[in-house]
Amino acid sequence: MSKWRQRLERIEAGDSQTKDQSGGGFGNFDSFGKAVRPKALKPANPTIRIGPDYSDPLDVVDWFNERAAIIEEGCAVSRQEAERRAYECLIVDWLNRATSKQEDSTRCVRCKSAVSDQDAVPVLDGKGGHYVIHDACWPAWMRERRAAAEKALAAYGLSSG
Repeated sequence: MSKWRQRLERIEAGDSQTKDQSGGGFGNFDSFGKAVRPKALKPANPTIRIGPDYSDPLDVVDWFNERAAIIEEGCAVSRQEAERRAYECLIVDWLNRATSKQEDSTRCVRCKSAVSDQDAVPVLDGKGGHYVIHDACWPAWMRERRAAAEKALAAYGLSSG
């Protein structure tokens, strides 16, 4: 017999040793020792979101300012440093969202030439998939993607400096 079942039987039999000293219950029992069903757990805040809605410029700026305030307060850094970190969060979020499916996984996503096992680097795309790219192409590809992200964020009035 499980410990839970033994405890339940003791409570149903009125064993006072299963209650805390204040008379209140514990676990899935009310203050009278009667078993109760646990309530379904609900998210504490169902409106929490990972990143902004890029179709709404105000949402992007609000998310940036909110993130900067959280970083400033939580990390005890200057507002300028907090904004720099919030901007980097936006860059990463944009890079994770701005992905496209690689049509041919035997070809480099940047230069489109064939990729061998010796020079292939799988790169996660942020949506559960990956890209295959040459080791030598990766730095330039990342610079190009970051430049695209910075250009997209500049359209919202945000910049790294």
